[in-house]
Amino acid sequence: MYSPTENGEGMVDEILPRISELIRPPIANARLAVLLFSLKEPDLNLQLLDKFLVHIEHAGLQALICLTKEDLLDAEKRMRLAPQSRWRVSMSK
Repeated sequence: MYSPTENGEGMVDEILPRISELIRPPIANARLAVLLFSLKEPDLNLQLLDKFLVHIEHAGLQALICLTKEDLLDAEKRMRLAPQSRWRVSMSK
């Protein structure tokens, strides 16, 4: 919380508790983390995705996973991915 001062700036009156915090990248008070991963060029790195999901869950954030470059996949891989493209997974504490 802050109050404006006479010179048009402001002064901190109260520091509220953080609802969430990540060290790397340094973020606080977020509710949602958007993870953007490509399926091709570079190939999807599931280990990195897992690592991010663990950190996000530990911080108490919701996760939204966006997968890009589906158009670069061959037809067979695209067909295998089709059922998962409709997944809706919700995690909460």
